[in-house]
Amino acid sequence: MNSKSNKTSEIVYLIIGIVLFVGISLMQTNLTRQGTTQLNGVFAQIQVIISTLLVILSHKKGYIAGVIINILSIFPVIMQIVKTKNMASLPGMVIPVCTVVTITIIYVFSSKTRRMNDELTESYNQIVEANRIMKDKDEKLTYLAYYDVLTNMPNRQLFISKLEENIENNTVFTVIYADIDDFKKINDVHGHNSGDVMLCNFAERFGSICGDRDFVGRIGGDEFAIMLKGSYSDVQINDYINRLRSVISEPVAINGALFHLTMSYGVASFPMDGRTSEDIFKCIDIAMFNAKAGGKDRPCFYNRLQQTAG
Repeated sequence: MNSKSNKTSEIVYLIIGIVLFVGISLMQTNLTRQGTTQLNGVFAQIQVIISTLLVILSHKKGYIAGVIINILSIFPVIMQIVKTKNMASLPGMVIPVCTVVTITIIYVFSSKTRRMNDELTESYNQIVEANRIMKDKDEKLTYLAYYDVLTNMPNRQLFISKLEENIENNTVFTVIYADIDDFKKINDVHGHNSGDVMLCNFAERFGSICGDRDFVGRIGGDEFAIMLKGSYSDVQINDYINRLRSVISEPVAINGALFHLTMSYGVASFPMDGRTSEDIFKCIDIAMFNAKAGGKDRPCFYNRLQQTAG
């Protein structure tokens, strides 16, 4: 759009310049015939300015037009000299020649300047494009570092970062560690594609329960974790898990077949059960193992294991 507008402007400037130059030449000729030559110098200087502006405003087209109209303006002077055999009109021939030389110099340097400007613009655009590509790559690498590609959920690394952030701020929280029961059978019998569909389906279900309030991520292959900020009683956490169990228990349709799966849950809290992210993960892992060993499809609280052990 800008390129088209610039070309239109160049043509307009070109037409106006040529019309003014020719008009002044005709005016100068008429006055000369009438014997009035006092203004010839003024007219000649105006034509020099017009020729210069043609090159500046219309560049190549303006240069060509400037050369042509200045050369053409020499012929009336030559005819006048031949006719009158008087060299008094010679300056009228010298000025157009000097003008052609002047606008040629301007055109050459203007062309070099434009080429340099084009090269700089191209280099700038290449740098901008390179920065855009680097930014896209950085964003992609950041996404791959902190998000699970299959489910688009936060991954283990980002989940740990959130835990450590809350630990640093001394914010009380509870982690619910959820692992799909007998998920390996799905992959072994029905293939990994079916397993991936199942994981994506479960990820959506976790998202529907947790919303924006609670932080949920995919920690491993068939493992998910939820961080509940704030102080919760075991009864409240049980109620929360029961809502999860209700949603998870709904069958998943894959290739025309319905799959009924359950999950086991390990629960640990900060700072009661652990004071580092590593401690919290050890606690929920132990609780998860006991939930699996206790019959699956059930929660297990780490603090209750400790009480039992005590």
